[in-house]
Amino acid sequence: MVKLKELAESLGLELHGNPDYEITGVQSLEQASSHDLSFITDSKKVESLVNSQAGALIVPPELAEKVPEKNLLLSENPSIAFIKAVEYIAKPYDYPVTGVSEKAFIEEGVIIEENVSIYPGAYIGRNSKIRRGVRIYPGVYVGENCEIGEDSILFPHVTLYRNTILGKRVILHSGAVIGADGFGYVFHQGVHYKFPQVGRVVIEDDVEIGANSCIDRATLGETRIGKGTKIDNLVQVGHNVQVGQGSILVAQVGIAGSSKIGNFVVLGGKAAVRDHIELGDGCQVAATAAISKSYPPGTKLLGIPAYPADEGLKILAATKMLPKMRKKLQKLEKRLNQLEEKE
Repeated sequence: MVKLKELAESLGLELHGNPDYEITGVQSLEQASSHDLSFITDSKKVESLVNSQAGALIVPPELAEKVPEKNLLLSENPSIAFIKAVEYIAKPYDYPVTGVSEKAFIEEGVIIEENVSIYPGAYIGRNSKIRRGVRIYPGVYVGENCEIGEDSILFPHVTLYRNTILGKRVILHSGAVIGADGFGYVFHQGVHYKFPQVGRVVIEDDVEIGANSCIDRATLGETRIGKGTKIDNLVQVGHNVQVGQGSILVAQVGIAGSSKIGNFVVLGGKAAVRDHIELGDGCQVAATAAISKSYPPGTKLLGIPAYPADEGLKILAATKMLPKMRKKLQKLEKRLNQLEEKE
């Protein structure tokens, strides 16, 4: 429970309304009740604002005069302000420090710093380093010579293969596998010979990786995920891939080995990137697109195979016209045959 005055001061927002009004939760605009905080970003949706039962709302400043009877917190960016409010009120990752469980298995040579929580059933391999404030949930496997940076969270059944490096504040959701062998084989005389995968994975600060996603170790050298990148559930990143800072990989994206993804690239759901290509900074790839060659920074791509968006949209428009064009061609062909018969 928090009073609006305290919340406004904490977030640095201007308050219109009752400073002593108590907020107990956060909720969507449609589902909020009388002591919930919600938000709205579109200044045109005044009707939704009026009809909401929320006890307080974060809104753009221009809406303050339109609903003077509401408790309002004014923000130029309500989405960001609401994110901070949720963190302040709900504290989604604020759990008590439990220390190292007697039922966790800790190998020799492991370094564990202060304020760490390691739950029952976790395994920590030899010579690994667990930095300050880390939380490791039941069923997590950490191989030998790994390092987990400060305040990182490994949810149940995460697997880190040997030599994996995690930066600070990394979040790995259940079932994520970091550092499994890359898919590398050489065909010779009827046999697929496995190329030994002896590299590692490096995950930089503030990366979040969703449930059941896999980041393969490098064949040689390293696979690297850049600072602040966010990876959804069920994503596959192949060996030696380099993903830059602040990129977004949506569910079921697949990136084949040795490709380079720049900074702040967005790959929509089920997008596929072939091996050994490069997408420059700021590229945006539509869902299900298949990228078969490199593209420069800022390119927008869609389709199978992928085309730059302006060209791809023309192709899609032309494709929709094919049934009509086919009928016209059939009619023209019929008339042409009739004319030829008369001759």
